[in-house]
Amino acid sequence: TPLDQGLPPESDINKVITGLADRQAKAAEKGDRPTAGGKCATYDGFTLCGAMNKRYQELGGVDGVLGRPMSNEVLSQDGHGTRAVFQRGMMFYSPTTGAHEVTGANLIKYALLKFEGGVLGYPTGSEEKQDNGTIQPFEGHTYLTASSKGGVHYIGGRIYEYWQKHGGPSSEFGYPQSDIIDVSAEYQGIGDRLVLFPTGQVIVSSSRTGDIVVEQLPQQQQQQPQTVEPEQPEAPEEAQPVPNS
Repeated sequence: TPLDQGLPPESDINKVITGLADRQAKAAEKGDRPTAGGKCATYDGFTLCGAMNKRYQELGGVDGVLGRPMSNEVLSQDGHGTRAVFQRGMMFYSPTTGAHEVTGANLIKYALLKFEGGVLGYPTGSEEKQDNGTIQPFEGHTYLTASSKGGVHYIGGRIYEYWQKHGGPSSEFGYPQSDIIDVSAEYQGIGDRLVLFPTGQVIVSSSRTGDIVVEQLPQQQQQQPQTVEPEQPEAPEEAQPVPNS
Protein backbone atom coordinates (compact mmCIF):
# COMPACT_ATOMS: atom_id res chain seq x y z
CA THR A 1 0.00 0.00 0.00
CA PRO A 2 1.10 3.67 -0.16
CA LEU A 3 1.90 3.39 3.56
CA ASP A 4 4.62 0.78 3.00
CA GLN A 5 7.49 3.02 1.89
CA GLY A 6 6.59 6.44 3.26
CA LEU A 7 3.75 8.69 4.36
CA PRO A 8 1.46 10.25 1.72
CA PRO A 9 0.76 14.00 1.90
CA GLU A 10 -1.36 14.96 4.89
CA SER A 11 -4.14 16.10 2.55
CA ASP A 12 -4.34 12.59 1.07
CA ILE A 13 -4.37 11.00 4.52
CA ASN A 14 -7.19 13.32 5.59
CA LYS A 15 -9.27 12.35 2.54
CA VAL A 16 -8.90 8.66 3.39
CA ILE A 17 -9.75 9.32 7.05
CA THR A 18 -12.91 11.19 6.02
CA GLY A 19 -14.09 8.25 3.89
CA LEU A 20 -13.11 5.71 6.53
CA ALA A 21 -14.97 7.66 9.24
CA ASP A 22 -18.10 7.82 7.08
CA ARG A 23 -18.07 4.05 6.49
CA GLN A 24 -17.37 3.22 10.13
CA ALA A 25 -20.07 5.62 11.35
CA LYS A 26 -22.64 3.93 9.11
CA ALA A 27 -21.55 0.52 10.38
CA ALA A 28 -21.84 1.78 13.97
CA GLU A 29 -25.52 2.64 13.39
CA LYS A 30 -26.18 -1.11 13.61
CA GLY A 31 -24.04 -1.52 16.71
CA ASP A 32 -25.37 -2.23 20.18
CA ARG A 33 -24.85 0.26 22.97
CA PRO A 34 -22.95 -0.97 26.02
CA THR A 35 -24.40 -0.79 29.50
CA ALA A 36 -23.66 2.75 30.62
CA GLY A 37 -20.79 3.00 33.06
CA GLY A 38 -19.49 6.22 34.55
CA LYS A 39 -20.42 9.73 33.55
CA CYS A 40 -22.05 10.05 30.11
CA ALA A 41 -22.29 13.06 27.82
CA THR A 42 -24.10 13.67 24.54
CA TYR A 43 -22.55 15.56 21.64
CA ASP A 44 -24.65 16.35 18.55
CA GLY A 45 -26.93 13.48 19.53
CA PHE A 46 -24.13 10.94 20.08
CA THR A 47 -23.35 9.56 23.55
CA LEU A 48 -20.00 8.66 25.10
CA CYS A 49 -19.63 7.27 28.61
CA GLY A 50 -17.06 6.56 31.31
CA ALA A 51 -13.43 6.27 30.28
CA MET A 52 -14.12 7.11 26.64
CA ASN A 53 -15.94 10.31 27.50
CA LYS A 54 -13.18 11.28 29.93
CA ARG A 55 -10.46 10.71 27.31
CA TYR A 56 -12.44 12.65 24.73
CA GLN A 57 -12.57 15.61 27.10
CA GLU A 58 -8.82 15.32 27.76
CA LEU A 59 -8.25 15.59 24.00
CA GLY A 60 -10.23 18.82 23.82
CA GLY A 61 -13.74 17.52 23.09
CA VAL A 62 -15.48 18.78 19.95
CA ASP A 63 -12.75 21.37 19.35
CA GLY A 64 -9.90 18.95 19.98
CA VAL A 65 -7.85 16.31 18.22
CA LEU A 66 -10.74 14.07 17.17
CA GLY A 67 -13.34 16.68 16.26
CA ARG A 68 -17.05 15.93 16.66
CA PRO A 69 -18.41 12.41 17.26
CA MET A 70 -19.99 10.66 14.28
CA SER A 71 -21.36 7.68 16.20
CA ASN A 72 -22.42 6.56 19.64
CA GLU A 73 -20.02 4.49 21.70
CA VAL A 74 -20.92 0.94 20.61
CA LEU A 75 -19.76 -2.57 21.41
CA SER A 76 -16.67 -3.74 19.52
CA GLN A 77 -16.71 -6.82 17.33
CA ASP A 78 -15.54 -9.03 20.21
CA GLY A 79 -18.19 -7.73 22.63
CA HIS A 80 -15.38 -7.13 25.13
CA GLY A 81 -14.75 -3.45 24.51
CA THR A 82 -16.23 -0.41 22.80
CA ARG A 83 -15.43 1.94 19.94
CA ALA A 84 -16.62 5.30 18.65
CA VAL A 85 -16.09 7.19 15.40
CA PHE A 86 -15.11 10.86 15.16
CA GLN A 87 -14.44 13.33 12.38
CA ARG A 88 -10.67 12.85 12.57
CA GLY A 89 -10.20 9.42 14.07
CA MET A 90 -11.60 6.66 16.24
CA MET A 91 -11.39 5.70 19.89
CA PHE A 92 -11.24 2.19 21.33
CA TYR A 93 -11.82 1.04 24.91
CA SER A 94 -11.49 -2.21 26.82
CA PRO A 95 -11.45 -2.80 30.60
CA THR A 96 -7.81 -3.90 30.49
CA THR A 97 -6.40 -1.27 28.12
CA GLY A 98 -8.46 1.85 28.85
CA ALA A 99 -9.62 4.32 26.20
CA HIS A 100 -7.21 5.49 23.51
CA GLU A 101 -7.52 7.29 20.20
CA VAL A 102 -6.06 6.20 16.85
CA THR A 103 -5.73 8.87 14.15
CA GLY A 104 -4.12 9.73 10.82
CA ALA A 105 -1.98 7.22 8.97
CA ASN A 106 -1.99 4.94 12.02
CA LEU A 107 -5.76 4.60 11.78
CA ILE A 108 -5.53 3.66 8.10
CA LYS A 109 -2.97 0.96 8.90
CA TYR A 110 -5.01 -0.20 11.91
CA ALA A 111 -8.06 -0.56 9.67
CA LEU A 112 -6.08 -2.60 7.16
CA LEU A 113 -5.02 -4.87 10.04
CA LYS A 114 -8.71 -5.38 11.07
CA PHE A 115 -8.79 -2.90 13.95
CA GLU A 116 -9.04 -4.40 17.46
CA GLY A 117 -9.93 -7.79 15.98
CA GLY A 118 -6.57 -8.11 14.23
CA VAL A 119 -2.96 -8.77 15.14
CA LEU A 120 -2.61 -5.56 17.19
CA GLY A 121 -5.63 -5.87 19.46
CA TYR A 122 -6.67 -2.75 21.36
CA PRO A 123 -4.44 0.32 21.68
CA THR A 124 -2.82 0.63 25.10
CA GLY A 125 -1.54 4.19 24.71
CA SER A 126 -1.47 7.22 22.47
CA GLU A 127 0.82 7.95 19.54
CA GLU A 128 4.08 9.43 20.85
CA LYS A 129 6.72 11.30 18.89
CA GLN A 130 10.21 9.78 18.89
CA ASP A 131 12.98 11.30 16.80
CA ASN A 132 11.54 11.89 13.29
CA GLY A 133 8.48 9.66 13.62
CA THR A 134 5.94 8.24 16.06
CA ILE A 135 5.31 5.02 17.99
CA GLN A 136 1.95 3.82 19.38
CA PRO A 137 1.60 0.78 21.67
CA PHE A 138 -1.04 -1.95 21.33
CA GLU A 139 -1.89 -5.19 23.11
CA GLY A 140 0.45 -8.16 23.02
CA HIS A 141 3.61 -6.03 23.09
CA THR A 142 2.97 -4.80 19.54
CA TYR A 143 3.48 -1.31 18.17
CA LEU A 144 2.72 0.83 15.14
CA THR A 145 5.67 2.90 13.96
CA ALA A 146 5.25 5.78 11.51
CA SER A 147 7.86 7.87 9.73
CA SER A 148 8.06 9.87 6.52
CA LYS A 149 10.71 7.56 5.03
CA GLY A 150 9.66 4.22 6.49
CA GLY A 151 5.88 4.45 6.27
CA VAL A 152 3.59 2.82 8.87
CA HIS A 153 4.41 -0.68 10.12
CA TYR A 154 3.74 -2.98 13.04
CA ILE A 155 6.59 -4.42 15.06
CA GLY A 156 6.80 -6.21 18.38
CA GLY A 157 8.29 -8.91 20.56
CA ARG A 158 12.00 -9.57 20.71
CA ILE A 159 12.68 -7.62 17.52
CA TYR A 160 11.12 -4.49 19.01
CA GLU A 161 13.05 -4.98 22.28
CA TYR A 162 16.35 -5.36 20.41
CA TRP A 163 15.62 -2.32 18.24
CA GLN A 164 14.82 -0.10 21.25
CA LYS A 165 17.75 -1.44 23.28
CA HIS A 166 20.09 -0.37 20.50
CA GLY A 167 18.69 3.12 20.13
CA GLY A 168 15.34 2.62 18.39
CA PRO A 169 14.56 5.30 15.79
CA SER A 170 17.63 7.33 16.84
CA SER A 171 19.97 4.45 16.02
CA GLU A 172 21.59 3.55 12.70
CA PHE A 173 18.51 1.42 11.96
CA GLY A 174 16.09 4.33 11.89
CA TYR A 175 12.40 3.46 11.63
CA PRO A 176 11.22 0.07 10.26
CA GLN A 177 10.49 -0.24 6.55
CA SER A 178 8.41 -3.40 6.81
CA ASP A 179 5.96 -5.12 9.11
CA ILE A 180 7.10 -8.20 10.98
CA ILE A 181 7.55 -10.81 8.25
CA ASP A 182 6.94 -14.45 9.11
CA VAL A 183 8.94 -16.67 6.79
CA SER A 184 7.98 -20.27 6.11
CA ALA A 185 11.51 -21.52 6.77
CA GLU A 186 14.31 -20.01 8.80
CA TYR A 187 16.01 -17.12 7.01
CA GLN A 188 19.48 -18.44 6.12
CA GLY A 189 19.20 -20.80 9.09
CA ILE A 190 19.05 -17.85 11.49
CA GLY A 191 15.40 -17.16 12.34
CA ASP A 192 11.80 -17.17 11.15
CA ARG A 193 10.71 -13.58 11.83
CA LEU A 194 12.33 -10.44 10.48
CA VAL A 195 11.93 -6.68 10.00
CA LEU A 196 13.61 -4.66 7.25
CA PHE A 197 15.09 -1.19 7.80
CA PRO A 198 15.96 1.60 5.31
CA THR A 199 19.69 0.92 5.77
CA GLY A 200 19.25 -2.50 4.18
CA GLN A 201 19.72 -4.12 7.57
CA VAL A 202 17.40 -6.86 8.75
CA ILE A 203 16.74 -7.77 12.39
CA VAL A 204 16.03 -11.51 12.44
CA SER A 205 14.45 -13.38 15.37
CA SER A 206 14.19 -17.12 15.95
CA SER A 207 11.02 -18.33 17.66
CA ARG A 208 12.82 -21.63 18.25
CA THR A 209 15.92 -20.33 20.07
CA GLY A 210 15.03 -16.73 20.93
CA ASP A 211 18.23 -15.55 19.23
CA ILE A 212 18.41 -12.15 17.52
CA VAL A 213 20.77 -11.53 14.59
CA VAL A 214 21.33 -8.45 12.41
CA GLU A 215 22.03 -9.09 8.74
CA GLN A 216 22.93 -6.72 5.89
CA LEU A 217 21.03 -7.43 2.69
CA PRO A 218 22.88 -7.35 -0.63
CA GLN A 219 22.16 -4.10 -2.51
CA GLN A 220 19.91 -5.75 -5.09
CA GLN A 221 17.68 -7.20 -2.34
CA GLN A 222 17.14 -3.93 -0.49
CA GLN A 223 13.57 -3.46 -1.64
CA GLN A 224 10.37 -3.32 0.33
CA PRO A 225 8.86 -6.82 0.71
CA GLN A 226 5.52 -7.09 -1.07
CA THR A 227 2.49 -7.73 1.09
CA VAL A 228 -1.07 -8.48 0.11
CA GLU A 229 -3.56 -6.15 1.76
CA PRO A 230 -7.13 -5.04 0.96
CA GLU A 231 -7.51 -2.01 -1.26
CA GLN A 232 -9.51 -0.17 1.39
CA PRO A 233 -10.39 -0.73 5.05
CA GLU A 234 -13.40 -2.94 5.49
CA ALA A 235 -16.34 -2.11 7.71
CA PRO A 236 -16.50 -4.25 10.85
CA GLU A 237 -18.89 -7.11 11.21
CA GLU A 238 -22.15 -6.23 12.86
CA ALA A 239 -21.58 -5.71 16.58
CA GLN A 240 -22.59 -8.47 18.97
CA PRO A 241 -25.57 -8.13 21.34
CA VAL A 242 -24.86 -6.74 24.77
CA PRO A 243 -24.33 -9.58 27.25
CA ASN A 244 -26.86 -9.82 30.05
CA SER A 245 -25.43 -8.53 33.31
